[in-house]
Parts: sequence; C-alpha cells; structure tokens
Amino acid sequence: MLPPYLNTMYAITYFAGISAANYWLSYTMCIGTIAALIINDISTWMAYLTNLTEGNGVYRFFFFGWRTLSPSWRKLFLVWAVFDSLATLIYICISLWLAAWTPEASKDVEDDEDFGCWQDTSLVWGSILGLVVSWPFVLWTELIIQRNHIVSATDWISVYLFIAQIALLAIPSIFSLLRRLCT
Repeated sequence: MLPPYLNTMYAITYFAGISAANYWLSYTMCIGTIAALIINDISTWMAYLTNLTEGNGVYRFFFFGWRTLSPSWRKLFLVWAVFDSLATLIYICISLWLAAWTPEASKDVEDDEDFGCWQDTSLVWGSILGLVVSWPFVLWTELIIQRNHIVSATDWISVYLFIAQIALLAIPSIFSLLRRLCT
C-alpha cells in the first residue's frame, strides 16, 4: 500500500538534489535520481504482486476513515500503481530537464549577492519547507505502519534509500558552499 505513495513523495525530494551548479554533477545526480525512482517503482509492483494479496481482510489503511483491504480496494491500489509508473516516466523527464537547465540558470545567479545568501542556506529552509508540506503524508504512512504492525525484511533497504535521499539533497548545497568559499 505504501510504495506508490512513497515514490511520489521521494520524487519531489530527489529533484532538490539535482540542482547542482555544473553539468557533470547535475547529470551524476540525475542518474542517481533516475535509478532511485526506478527502484522505487519496481518495489511498488513487487509489493503489489506479492504482498497485497495476503493483506485482504487484514491490512488497514486510512482513506477518509479507516478501511480494511479487500479485492475491491485492491483495484484502487492497482490504478495507483499504474499511475505511479506513468508518473515515474514523467519524473525521469523532469530530472533530465532539471539536470540540463540548472547549471545554465545558476550562471545567471552566481553574481547576484542578494540571492547568494538564500542559495547557500537553501538546504536548511528547503528542508523545513519540505517537512511542512510533506508532514500529512508522513503521518499517513506512520499511521498505516503502526496500525498494521508492519516490520519488513527490507527495512534496511529503506534505510539505504533514505541515506541516498539525504545525499541527493545535501551534495549540491555542499558543493555550492565550497565553490563560493574557494572563489
């Protein structure tokens, strides 16, 4: 139930990591972002095909009130998984566009001292803004995990994906700060 939703939420945070100020780093981050999106999409389909069937009558989820998974509710998750795969293709296109556009846009901003402070601190205020925007979704996820007592053998994969997400978010900001300090 969770992977298609998480793929959508992760895509937004992954996009923040692509915004490096040079082509080499932007495309490297873009490849990492695309790989993470594809892995998330594959895990969505694996979860749908292998785990969701055994959850009929057992799994509980919040959809305008608490619901119990049934074959009719599985159709909603199938539509969601299909949408997630289509959205992944769109996210890949956006990633490629961001990787090409961001270095060009940052050349115009480099000389602007007023914007430099915002750019250097973007990791802090961007993270806070991201948390405020995504908090209802995080709460929804945690409610499902708590209600269903979910413990997975792939929990460590989630930890590694989280580390990759933090790296994709932090590396461009660190690179920008170091570049500004060295010049």
